[in-house]
Amino acid sequence: MLLQIWSKWDPISATHPPKTLLQTNLQQLPQPRGVIQQFSEALGERQFFAGDAISCTDFWIFETIDKFERLEPGTLEQDNILRFRKRIMSLPTLHKYFTDPKSSRYLPLNNKRASFK
Repeated sequence: MLLQIWSKWDPISATHPPKTLLQTNLQQLPQPRGVIQQFSEALGERQFFAGDAISCTDFWIFETIDKFERLEPGTLEQDNILRFRKRIMSLPTLHKYFTDPKSSRYLPLNNKRASFK
């Protein structure tokens, strides 16, 4: 599921101006709330997606749900997903990144390949 989302996300975020990015994503990607619901069901009551230990999968899923929440605030409604997000954001090595307003997290959701200026 993540590969399906990302394979559509990268070309869209690189070629569409920020004002049309949300509209384009919602038309071409699976509906965010449906994806988040699937993540919620997969996570269940575990702390992380692979069990009690964090894995790279957790960071990929975190990035996906974080993008959805930034594009459409209020997308995250499931308690287990909200706890998961808070757990990742509270990791000591990442805390400054998430709390520093100058971090790259607060830059627009595109990259140097973007065709618009």
